[in-house]
Amino acid sequence: MNPLGLSEDFRFAIQDKNNYTSVRRLLNFRVAVTGPTAPLRSENKGIYKQLRAQVRVPIAVGEQFGDRWDTNELIEQNLIDYTRVTLPNTGGITEFMKIATLCETHNVGMIPHGTGPISVAALTHTLGAFPGPVLMECGSVPKPAYLLQGPDFRNGKLWPREAPGLGVEFDPKRADLISEITERSAPIPIYRRPDGSITNW
Repeated sequence: MNPLGLSEDFRFAIQDKNNYTSVRRLLNFRVAVTGPTAPLRSENKGIYKQLRAQVRVPIAVGEQFGDRWDTNELIEQNLIDYTRVTLPNTGGITEFMKIATLCETHNVGMIPHGTGPISVAALTHTLGAFPGPVLMECGSVPKPAYLLQGPDFRNGKLWPREAPGLGVEFDPKRADLISEITERSAPIPIYRRPDGSITNW
């Protein structure tokens, strides 16, 4: 019997050590596991030391993280197998490539969080220079109307285009105007439970 490929996205569902059981249950299956992804809250990085000691499956973390200081300790201490940082959240190509270099030197793979077709095009180029294991999370195939030319997805893989820049062609006339910002604004997203209390997103 061939192993089944599987990745489980817990979305920060494991809140205490008693719930590690759900991760351990994965070991009862003959699987090639590339997750769990985001098994714990992102604010509590120290608890990954406990999780790492209790599970044998690869761990992927970081879709909420930004620059390299958010994830460097997890990488340097080999507490994760894959980082989920994505290019827009890191602030751009330069910072993303610094994180990629950190991953390369510690044998950590990259599974960037999917954030849209232009970001996917940029990730296709940047990850092409990364020698470690890579998986992509894509949610916008086929391409939206405002992209005359988008990421090249063929046979289950993304290919960089030879066109200039990121290889995408954007038509602003086909895009919907969602909002217009006329003054500086940096709101922090806050998510609340039905009772009004603040919760993690």
